[in-house]
Amino acid sequence: MKRTIALILITVMLMTGVTVNANTSMGEKAMSMIKNQLEILRLQAKNVQSFVAIMEDLIPLVLAELKDIKESDWFKENVALLYGMNIVQGDGLGNFLPNKEVTGSEYLKMVVVALDNKTYKAATGEQWDKPYIDRALELGLVKSGEISDYRKPLNRYNMAKIIVRACDESFNNYEMYQSSITDYKKIPAEYKEYVLKAYSKGIITGYPDGTFGGTNTMKRSEATAVIARLIDPNQRKVPVLTNDLFNLETISEAQIEIEGPKGEDNPHNVDFSVLFLLYKPMEPQYVDAENLLTARFGKDNPTVKEVMDYIKSKDTRTKASI
Repeated sequence: MKRTIALILITVMLMTGVTVNANTSMGEKAMSMIKNQLEILRLQAKNVQSFVAIMEDLIPLVLAELKDIKESDWFKENVALLYGMNIVQGDGLGNFLPNKEVTGSEYLKMVVVALDNKTYKAATGEQWDKPYIDRALELGLVKSGEISDYRKPLNRYNMAKIIVRACDESFNNYEMYQSSITDYKKIPAEYKEYVLKAYSKGIITGYPDGTFGGTNTMKRSEATAVIARLIDPNQRKVPVLTNDLFNLETISEAQIEIEGPKGEDNPHNVDFSVLFLLYKPMEPQYVDAENLLTARFGKDNPTVKEVMDYIKSKDTRTKASI
């Protein structure tokens, strides 16, 4: 299959005189061939496992259609999977708009299509999102009046609520993760259970500093990671249970301070700074820093030791940036 697609793409290059990549403007005939090949893959792949199995074939076709998705983008596989399954679409101009905030309508459409494995078309005179909102209400993903404006960006609290309602699985011992979320006490009561359930399953993760940040929104690229984890459990990022190691909230308020970007669902965005307090003993702060890294990277990850060795090798009178 991969060889066949490669030959088709080479043929497109020869016929059109262009190179097939995410940044190329292609002729109508070339794009028609790409679309036809995508449709062939969609007919052959019956479920999410089938699409995952043909990911190497799918990615170059999707990159050819969506010019603002690059080979180096961490989310390209998520976009390719959902685009292949018709769960997400572009803007009709060859763009996916990965950095645009995802709206309630867009998020519900993703979840509904993921659950029903079909798309819906609005009746004449209706907004495009009406059948998806109606279906979401029917499925119990949202309740009437719960979201005031579906066309505004959706916050992470509501995203967690919707994804948990969509997840037809049992949730066991999710309360044990309370101490792993540093801002858990700030979460409104109506969202606490949903946040813990989504977090415990590894479907919606927290930020590098341990917060959930429920009032924040997500980019479209980040939302694809959430939907991909909903339909493919192998992609989930189940957190390390921290109860037996330490309390993240205590660490963040006492021994060390964590600074850094809040990059949601980006496996490459783990850069942050550990600010050691010079007026406090260093050894306890080393322990806290190591525990924090362990929660982020896992107990057996050699990166933890490498980073800690680097920190300790620095002058303790300076700030060690990771």
